[in-house]
Amino acid sequence: MNDSRTSASFCAETVPAARAALIAKREAVGADTQTGLTISTVVEQMENLQTYERPAWANDPRQTLPYQLKKSMARLAGGM
Repeated sequence: MNDSRTSASFCAETVPAARAALIAKREAVGADTQTGLTISTVVEQMENLQTYERPAWANDPRQTLPYQLKKSMARLAGGM
């Protein structure tokens, strides 16, 4: 990523394309399958990440949206 771009602008540019690809994949595998449900979770997490601010109570990285998104992505990749 170019240093002049913020993470918010990077998300704004890449999330719609990634979202569309994930939704197409979900339709291909079936929305009611475990993979389809995980894809739905990833899509929602990606959308929420655009405006995410870490809560004051989230002292552990595992309590944050970026961590949860990484977990969901690992699940999709077969790593969990």
